[in-house]
Amino acid sequence: RGFLQLVSPSLVSNALAIGVGVSLTAIAGIVGKLAMGSYSRDRYPSEDGYLIQAYSMIFDIVLMMWGLLLSISMKLQQLIDFASPKVIEVGMTFMIALAVPIVILGDRWYMGRVQGVVDPSGAVGRSLSDIWLVMSLNMVTCVSHTVLPIRWCTLWPVEVLMALCYPLLTNILGSPEGLLEADLPVSLLLAALVAISALGKRGSED
Repeated sequence: RGFLQLVSPSLVSNALAIGVGVSLTAIAGIVGKLAMGSYSRDRYPSEDGYLIQAYSMIFDIVLMMWGLLLSISMKLQQLIDFASPKVIEVGMTFMIALAVPIVILGDRWYMGRVQGVVDPSGAVGRSLSDIWLVMSLNMVTCVSHTVLPIRWCTLWPVEVLMALCYPLLTNILGSPEGLLEADLPVSLLLAALVAISALGKRGSED
């Protein structure tokens, strides 16, 4: 309880900054794609490609709304102090976990596979890669363990989710890399990153 009281102001202010940053980044991405005509039907060789991009845009908007919700709730917490430190900690852990499926469904390959498209790369007319998704998962892991002072005993569900989501995705939906030689090492490296981050988080609480 004493630790929560001590770190709660930092958790709120850092979460507010993250929410603002995510919202601005999502808005910039949407505006940039609109300016480049990424949502034009004529840009894609098939209807599937256009639908993949359109649904990906929806999740760009959802990500923006995620950031706005986080920003508003944390700003209200600063102004009227409506939630206890424990509620803030658990709520922030939930928001981190919620960001993971939003990021995954914003990826055009996995959005296409969810829609039942066999080859999303062919549908959108360009080679897709896991780089964006893997870097986003890395970002979520690093931010949740270094920027947000959430206790390990509360954060562990996010760690399990982060370690398992990529290998489950590639096994169920397939990877744009298309090679076990690529997917397995990435899965192991992501799991190692999560484990090292968890150990660092736990050690910092002693």
